[in-house]
Amino acid sequence: AVTHGLTPDNPVILEHPEWFSGKEWGMPDFDYGNRAFCRWWTELWTGIALKYDFDGFRLDGPNGVSPHHQVMKVWDEIAFACREKGKELLIMGENTRYHIRQNDFMEFSHRMAEEFSPEPRYATMQISSHDEGIMMAAGNYYALRGSRFKFGYSAVFGYNIPLFFAGEEFNASAHPLPAVKKAMFDGYETDREVEFFDGNPGTDAGGWLYGNQIDWSELEKPEHREMYEDCRQILHIRQENRDILHYDRRGTHILPVRCAPKSGSIPYVRYSPGEKAILIVGNETVADHDFILQVPLTQMGLEGFEQYRVTDLWTGDVRILEEKRLACLQVSVPGDYKKGGGVRAVRIEPVKGVCRWEEERCWR
Repeated sequence: AVTHGLTPDNPVILEHPEWFSGKEWGMPDFDYGNRAFCRWWTELWTGIALKYDFDGFRLDGPNGVSPHHQVMKVWDEIAFACREKGKELLIMGENTRYHIRQNDFMEFSHRMAEEFSPEPRYATMQISSHDEGIMMAAGNYYALRGSRFKFGYSAVFGYNIPLFFAGEEFNASAHPLPAVKKAMFDGYETDREVEFFDGNPGTDAGGWLYGNQIDWSELEKPEHREMYEDCRQILHIRQENRDILHYDRRGTHILPVRCAPKSGSIPYVRYSPGEKAILIVGNETVADHDFILQVPLTQMGLEGFEQYRVTDLWTGDVRILEEKRLACLQVSVPGDYKKGGGVRAVRIEPVKGVCRWEEERCWR
């Protein structure tokens, strides 16, 4: 939902010129001080949410065109009106927080456990958005570019809600549409010479993901299909283990894990104290690597059992290991940017029965 205004050819502008004040991006801006406009806007989006059963809205702007509290008050009314009809909405602001914000974090982490904080309770990790490349010259401004490591280790398996522009999931190529340039709303000049991100000169007519056409037929090509299937697998692992791999920071338990050889991205373990854990190991290099990890059983309240069920959630392979084996657990992670590479998730559960400590106590 674009919160700041309408394109100049929209008939609403002629019908209700009193609803508009100011101009941004070449578009007449809404006047949120006009009560008639606010009533119409509330009824419009409430009706759309109920008719199409949307889960929520991402709000574009408001980019300073109206006082923030006026814009949010209207969306309060929309959310409350939907609630009265039995429909709960999640509302995400582009530049400001409502329930969540679009871009709380925009960098890929390499130290997930060390950077963890329980606040805010829900935070987003923006992999990419439609505005990527807006101030850059022609090029491919997708962020993953085939990296399973970035998608799994830093985004989906982490504690932030991942958001991405369609096409990331199958490593789409850039196909700029000439008519959809930065100046389509008269917001920027076009075809001027600018400095490209690598320092070379270029023009600004084609780097904007908003003006990028997605060619879904690329899924028929093996390299794109493999990326797509790997992303599906990562999402499937997350969904099947959402009791641990969730995005509620207040309910998150996470620890760094020591490994050899040292990795540029520190492995981490998410766990339910005394119950089970999921170990996340990333490999951001193109070479295959075997990592030896020291699972922190004591810190997770999982020590003292005779045996543990260790499941590779990618392959489904299951091993039953003694406790001492978890002090030097080997996890193999294929190199990134290829089929099945970049990241592994391993579930660790004690084999239920009598704990070793209980055996010793009872024997005495």
